Parts: sequence; structure tokens; C-alpha cells
Amino acid sequence: MNISTKTLFIFILALSLSFSAQSMSNKVYSGYIVTNAEDTLHGQIRMLTPAMNEVKVKFIDNTNKQHTYKASDLLSYAFKVPVYNHNTKQHDEKWIFYVRKTVDVAPLAFASKDVLVERPVAGSMSVYNFYMERADVNEPIAHKFYVEKSENVLVSVDRENFKGTMKNLTADYPELCSKIGKKGYGYKHMSKIAEEYNTWKEQNTARFVMN
Repeated sequence: MNISTKTLFIFILALSLSFSAQSMSNKVYSGYIVTNAEDTLHGQIRMLTPAMNEVKVKFIDNTNKQHTYKASDLLSYAFKVPVYNHNTKQHDEKWIFYVRKTVDVAPLAFASKDVLVERPVAGSMSVYNFYMERADVNEPIAHKFYVEKSENVLVSVDRENFKGTMKNLTADYPELCSKIGKKGYGYKHMSKIAEEYNTWKEQNTARFVMN
């Protein structure tokens, strides 16, 4: 039986993705969950896939018992991961936060749009990383951002609408607005942009209060 190059490539890619998902599922990090009753439970979080982490949480409590929570069961969850510090040549701990939000597209087929999304930046401008599984061997996992300036109002930002959307969201800070789309202020620098905006907002708020 002859197998075309394209078919072989798809088969190898599928095996690779399967292996990657299995590797991720074996990673466990110390963290906590916050239930709908606002109870904080400490334990360990077992990683799944980027999209699956948004719809359910595998939690191991302090008695080593495993629980599975749907996104609708939790307000948030967080865990800490080791991050290599090139200056100190040591690993530092970094907290990763997930918060429940309602998005405009489900991360998985037939899944709910009420999900737990990763929040790398919180403040006057919050940023969320969102992942979607796709039936596309060339891009099985798609990514976009959500930006939130007003509570529970999420603005979808992808590579196509990035420049126009972020210029609009930073219009009240002209100096930053003028940098959007330029070197160091592109799509991949979303967290940097939000952090600069938040610093400016805090300084201006403090100045207003003092006056």
C-alpha cells in the first residue's frame, strides 16, 4: 500500500500531538482553586492541554485525592511554575492565574463558552490568553487575546484586528497609542502594552487624588 507524503506527515503530526498532550497531563504544580462559594482549597493542579485547561481542572487535594471540576464550578484557579532567571542562573517561581469569563467562542467542540482563561496581566487593562482546538493539522491549536478595560466586557484581539483594536483601547494614553504596531509593541507584546498602560493609569490616578 502506498502512503502519500502528505498522509504520512499528518499521521506523524497526530502522533506528536498525542504524545505532547500525554506529556502535559503528567505535569503537576502546586496551587489552589477558588470555588463558587469563594472557598480557597490548596493542593496541586494537573495540567491537561491549553484548551482543556480552560474547560476543566484536575485538582489533587492535600489527602492526595483527585477531583475534577468544570469551569462552571470555579471562580478561578492558580498554580506556580519554575521559570529560569538568566541573571541569577536559578529558577524562580511564577504564578499562573486562571479566571472564569464568558467568551465569544468555545475552546472545544460542543463545550461551554463559560471558561477559565489564563490572565497574565491584571489591572485597569487586563489581558487573557485564550486557546481553541481546531480541526486543522497545520494549526491544531489557535490562540488569541481578550482585553478587558471594563469589568466583564471582553474585547477579542487577534493578529488581524490587533493594531486598530489596541490603538482604540489605548487612545486615552496617546504616547502608548502611537507605538502600537511598531517594534516592541506588536501582537506578541500584548502583556507589555497592558502593563505600560496600567502603570500610566495608576500614576495619573495617584496624581489626580493628590491634587
